[in-house]
Amino acid sequence: FVFFKMQPDSVKFTGAAGSTLVAKQSLAIDKQFYPQHSLFWVQTHIPNEKGRAQKWTGLMIAQDTGGAIKGPQRADIYFGHLPEAENVAGFMKDSDAKLIYLKPKHYD
Repeated sequence: FVFFKMQPDSVKFTGAAGSTLVAKQSLAIDKQFYPQHSLFWVQTHIPNEKGRAQKWTGLMIAQDTGGAIKGPQRADIYFGHLPEAENVAGFMKDSDAKLIYLKPKHYD
């Protein structure tokens, strides 16, 4: 997997930011547009295991990057490491999703 690295003797996975990834809370982003550990409000449709999309919104943290993630409105959601998560991730694609960057007021 390109998305994360498994820690030895653990079921935890670490993203490019060096922090542990959490299902439906961790995002992979294009680091040319956003710093690691940035906060995002995400509005999307997440497929269930059968591919049927369900509306989903949530606060997420940028903790990883990816080779195919290019641009300011692109991100990958980490769904976990279980077989069910692989099925959901395989169906995931939402061209109408909204990725809202929550930038601190004092941030340069």
